[in-house]
Amino acid sequence: MATPEQDMPIQAAELALGLLDGDERAAAMRRVLAEPDFAREVEMWRDHFARMFSEWPEATPGDDVERRVFAAIHGAANDTEPARRPLAWATGVVTLIAACLVLALALRPQRIVMVPAPTAVAAMPTMIAAITPTPDGGTVTPFAVMFDPNTGEARLAGGVDVPAGSSAELWVIAKDEPPHSLGLVRGDRSSVSIGGANLARMTAGATLAVSIEPEGGSPTGLPTGPVVATGTLATA
Repeated sequence: MATPEQDMPIQAAELALGLLDGDERAAAMRRVLAEPDFAREVEMWRDHFARMFSEWPEATPGDDVERRVFAAIHGAANDTEPARRPLAWATGVVTLIAACLVLALALRPQRIVMVPAPTAVAAMPTMIAAITPTPDGGTVTPFAVMFDPNTGEARLAGGVDVPAGSSAELWVIAKDEPPHSLGLVRGDRSSVSIGGANLARMTAGATLAVSIEPEGGSPTGLPTGPVVATGTLATA
């Protein structure tokens, strides 16, 4: 049994040709509204048929078209059985439409997906900041922060002593902006993953700072405790 996905090209082509009516047409129109892929399929068929029809010259069918279609289907026209003629004519028309549809499906236009050629992306240089203690830093030992713009990872080659019940938090201050938290610093040689808008703030000249905050970090989004160390980002 064909799935709705397998029936899609046929039903879309039938709708584009105007072959559906009643419940079948209503069902197809519901698919157009509910399924973007089906709507695109219908539009593709309409465009395809429009191009085909534009290439065919207009012609007026002759008086013997019905007789010839009937003869092609049944071998010869039978004028002695007029009661069969309407049914035979309808059968012939449906058969011709089906044949056209099969031919159209066989000549179905191929979707061409343009895949952009890969472009080389230059790697951004690593940045480094020498973090040194402030007057509130006490016995903080200077350490370095290495930031890789390509991965968004900042690695700390050191850390600060944190009192019990507190956390060390790393901040970035870009130009005249207020401090933005980069995350908590846990122990020596830790790392912080930086994403979102903070990536754009990690530029040469930006200041990195470490503050001592309540356990879990600042509750306000700004430093609330003493800033114990700072440093300036520069290209390595």
